[in-house]
Amino acid sequence: MKWLSVLLAFTLFLPLLAWDQQDYEIFDLVSALESAEGKGTTFYTFLNLTKGASLKDINTAYKKRSLQLHPDKNPDVPHQKAQERFARLGVIKDILKDSEKRKRYDYFHDAGVPTWRGTGYYYSRFRPGLGSVLLFLAFLTNGIHYLILHLNRMQDLKRIDRFRQSARMVAWGPRLKPQEGRKIVKVPLGGNMRSFEDSDEDSDATPRRRGPPPANYLRMAVEGSSVWILTDDGDSIVLDETSASSPSWRRTWIPSLFRVLVGKLFTKKVEGETEDGVSEEEEEGVALKLGEEVEGEEGEGEKKKVIGVAGRAGGRRRKVVKPRK
Repeated sequence: MKWLSVLLAFTLFLPLLAWDQQDYEIFDLVSALESAEGKGTTFYTFLNLTKGASLKDINTAYKKRSLQLHPDKNPDVPHQKAQERFARLGVIKDILKDSEKRKRYDYFHDAGVPTWRGTGYYYSRFRPGLGSVLLFLAFLTNGIHYLILHLNRMQDLKRIDRFRQSARMVAWGPRLKPQEGRKIVKVPLGGNMRSFEDSDEDSDATPRRRGPPPANYLRMAVEGSSVWILTDDGDSIVLDETSASSPSWRRTWIPSLFRVLVGKLFTKKVEGETEDGVSEEEEEGVALKLGEEVEGEEGEGEKKKVIGVAGRAGGRRRKVVKPRK
C-alpha cells in the first residue's frame, strides 16, 4: 500500500518534471487569450478552426483573421490593445503550424492547463527580490517550527501515558487492578519495569522491587485514575494531558523574538537610576533622613534597623549611611 501511494504521487508529479520553457510560453499565451477574449477561448476557436484542422486550413484562417484584427482595420480599438491582439494571433498561428508545439498544446487543450505551474514558472515570471525571499523563508521556517512543536506535544503525550502506566503497574501490579488509598511508588526513568514482580502469582498486592533501587527514578503517587509526580519540596504535580505544552503560534520563533525585543526596549533602565527609578543620591538621602528621624524618636537601636532596611531599597544592598550628629 505504501509503495502504491509513492507510485501514485510520482505519477501525479511527473508532468511537473516534464514542463519546459515552451510549456511556460503556452501557459502565458492561454492566460492572456482567455483574459482578452473570454474564459474558454482556445487557439482553435480564436482562428475559427476545429482541432483537426490541416496546415492549409490554418494558413487560410490566419489570413482571414489577420485582416479582421489588423490595427488599421480597427480604429475604434485602442492602438496598444489592437497591436497586442494582432501579435497574439501570429504567435498562435506559429504554435499550431509547428507539429511539436501543437502536440504540446493539444495535450493541455484536452487535459486542461494546470492551476499550479511549478515554482520555476512563477519565479521566472515574477523574480522576487531579496526582501520577498527572506520574508517567505521566515514564514516558512515559522510554520516548520509550529509543526515541530506539534510533534513534540505528541511525543510528550506518549511519554506521559507511559509514565502513568508504569506508575499504575508499580502500585497495582501487572494486572492493573485498582486498589484503595494513595500509593507512593518509585518509577524508573528508563521505563524498565522488569525489576518489579508481584508478591504472589495470584495476589493483587502491591509489587515489590527485586534488587537495589535504580539510580534515576521518579517518586509518584497513584490514587484511582489520578497520577502525581512528587517533588523534593513535597509538592504534587498532576500528570495528565494538560502537562504537555500545547503548540501555539505565540511560541514559534517570530513572535518569541518580537516579544524579546519589545521587552528589552521597554525594560531598559535609565543610566544612573535604580530599578525603581530612584537615583542613588536620592536613595542615600532617604536613608539618612529616616535614620535622623528615628534617632530623635525611638533611640539608637531602632535607628540602625531602619537605616538597614533603607540601605536595601531598590532591590539590591546599599552601603549603610550613618546619620550625622
